[in-house]
Amino acid sequence: MCAKFSGWRPSLRLAGDNVPTVDVFITYCGEGLDVLLDTVHASCALDYPRESFHIYILDDHGFDGVRDALKDVQEKFSNLHYGCRGEKVTTHSKAANLNFGVEYSEKQSASEFLAVLDVDMIPNQNWLRAMLPHILNDDHVALANPPQDFYNIPKNDILGGSFEFRWLSDVFMPMQDCAGKAWCTGSGFVVRRRAIADIQGFPTATLAEDVLTSTLLSGKGWRVVHVHEVLQWGLAPTGLGGILKQRQRMAAGIVSVALLGRSSKGREIGNGQKADNMAIAVIYSFAAIVIASSSISIPILMAAGSQLIQFKTHTQLLICFWLGSFDCVCQLFYGIVESSLSDYRLPILNRFKGLWSVPHRLLSVFQALYRDGDTKFKPTGLSLRSEEILYTSALRKRLNYVFLECYLFGHFVILLACLLGAWKTFQPLTRISFSKSSSQAVWTELMLQAGWPPLLLFWTSVLANAWVPLYYGIAPPKPILRQSLLKHCPKSNALVPTETAKENDEQPVTQWQGLWVGLWVVMGGAWCIVL
Repeated sequence: MCAKFSGWRPSLRLAGDNVPTVDVFITYCGEGLDVLLDTVHASCALDYPRESFHIYILDDHGFDGVRDALKDVQEKFSNLHYGCRGEKVTTHSKAANLNFGVEYSEKQSASEFLAVLDVDMIPNQNWLRAMLPHILNDDHVALANPPQDFYNIPKNDILGGSFEFRWLSDVFMPMQDCAGKAWCTGSGFVVRRRAIADIQGFPTATLAEDVLTSTLLSGKGWRVVHVHEVLQWGLAPTGLGGILKQRQRMAAGIVSVALLGRSSKGREIGNGQKADNMAIAVIYSFAAIVIASSSISIPILMAAGSQLIQFKTHTQLLICFWLGSFDCVCQLFYGIVESSLSDYRLPILNRFKGLWSVPHRLLSVFQALYRDGDTKFKPTGLSLRSEEILYTSALRKRLNYVFLECYLFGHFVILLACLLGAWKTFQPLTRISFSKSSSQAVWTELMLQAGWPPLLLFWTSVLANAWVPLYYGIAPPKPILRQSLLKHCPKSNALVPTETAKENDEQPVTQWQGLWVGLWVVMGGAWCIVL
């Protein structure tokens, strides 16, 4: 709310050729040479004096063909460099690769600022000129980062692959920025080299190196700011397995950063930041536990025909009903405000959109607590290529992948329980007669089970989410060729996302939750009449 009414951080541009020097790092871990080269060409074509910035391709493993693929580009752009950590490296992580880049660039160009791009993130030409003013205007600002936008979002994104990022960049980060506690979001950020030196390099203790970098910088008295402008376009995981892996990694990262504050490695983290990180981890974990357990127990109780709402007197029933109705109204109001912050690119009830992935997130939370660490590093690009089975195999193999390899068989059981519970709940409607007492009894029976306002919103969301993996396995969307989403920029001739590809990420989403709310209004209003 404060971000909406106080306005976004102003849009600034660095003018002229008298600009600071920047070393741009592009980390590579086998995501694909075509993806790498598109980002390289766009980076070389930045609207920035060529002598003032250097681009470093940081090869994490010495992958075949990378050095040779860059030779032609290096002949045209002398500020493009290649660095490889070697094949004998045992710790493969983005943070370790970035630390190698810091040391390597120190010997080559030693620029005042460092900028980091994920290998799939194509920057806008004005990227550096848009980011640097926010750091140069305040000596206490160490790092500025933009949101991550994506050009491969499908038109009917039933999995909601971009909603997590959209909520993070449009809702959470602006509010954090207003409070002076913005996070680094991992790609597109620009940071002072001496600030990274202050925290002794990018932290490798957790895979959530972006969040931990922000935390350590805050502990040293630096500030991190969020610049709410579209300055980079990348690839989001759009497949079932890819989204699950990314959500699991994010969940484990939140917990591991909080746990790090209690260890000897977290001595540099301020007490206030430790408390913030722990509060976020506790709220996230508790919500996952409650949602996962409720998603299982409520459909089972509905299928068993249990009365879910208990009361002793008629007055208690009315009070509970109006409190439940008020809760629904508050949820809707909050959802409308939250969705408006993203120009309605988020569903009004966004927190219900990704319920299907909550059990996997909870599993990652428990694993992080047990191991006091994080999940194994795996870049998004590799996850994107691991789902070809969905598009090339028969139905039996697709369902085997969804239910067994992605561990989503439980969703099918929950789906059946929801359908059985709904059938048992709404069956009494067939007994409604012209008798007022009979109608009142039927409606009361209905409202005390699945028709109770908060329960209706929840179990219909559970039902919709339980259907998502099954539908995805039966009728997976046709894969879109990445090259069909790109076009040549008239100014630089580099490949950039087409306007059509951008529209899929920028257009408002269809608010299907209105159907559930409408059902609740009809049922609740009818019950109020008969009461």
